[in-house]
Amino acid sequence: MRALLIWSQRVTADYRPKVDVRDFTASFRDGLAFCAIIHHFRPALIGDFSSLRAEDVLANNRLAFSAAEEHLDVPALLDPEDMAGCQEPDKFSVVTYLSQLYHVLKDEDGSRQMVRLEADATTTRVARNSESSESGDSLLQSSSSSDVTPVGTPSANKKKDRRGFSREELIAKYGEEIFSVSKERKEEEEEGDSHAVVGKRKTRVDSPMVKSKFAGGGGGGGGVGAICRGLEARMRIFEKES
Repeated sequence: MRALLIWSQRVTADYRPKVDVRDFTASFRDGLAFCAIIHHFRPALIGDFSSLRAEDVLANNRLAFSAAEEHLDVPALLDPEDMAGCQEPDKFSVVTYLSQLYHVLKDEDGSRQMVRLEADATTTRVARNSESSESGDSLLQSSSSSDVTPVGTPSANKKKDRRGFSREELIAKYGEEIFSVSKERKEEEEEGDSHAVVGKRKTRVDSPMVKSKFAGGGGGGGGVGAICRGLEARMRIFEKES
């Protein structure tokens, strides 16, 4: 349909601004575009085109449809009364009617060849724009992927913590105090661990088992003193018997 629109614009170019073909609906409603196309190829069928007015929608369409049907063997697929009674004619009905006019009149001047060249140029232009857009996108992607840290960039302060934050980022967000607080907490934990070890050792020494094992015998109780007294008594008995 684009080629048909270009052809219609080409053959009605000399009739501007009275005829301005922009689409297949409102541009053809007043009938002047149909009359201009026929007048371009067969001026005698329309007569004095300059005398036609856009307000005479019914008359203009009747003139164009009757001339095409009687002299070009193009059947009147559109009705003049329908064209006058609507705001916009049916697009596909207009395209169908124009297609018949095109096939009858296309070879009577060089408009067909010009339309073909212009359509090819438009297609080439669109293809080039598409290629340029795609190449631009690829350049943007490649440039974004090549944003790496240059060789030799200092990395002393770029050390990340477990959550992926660097020392600089933590200082900027929480201040220097975050590291002093962490140091004090570490010292408190170490001090707590040492107290726990001492307490554990004291608990072992104060346990009843250890006390009973190392208790002395001066008080008449058991332990090492009782063993010594038992041995002395046995030595006396042995000396008497001998």
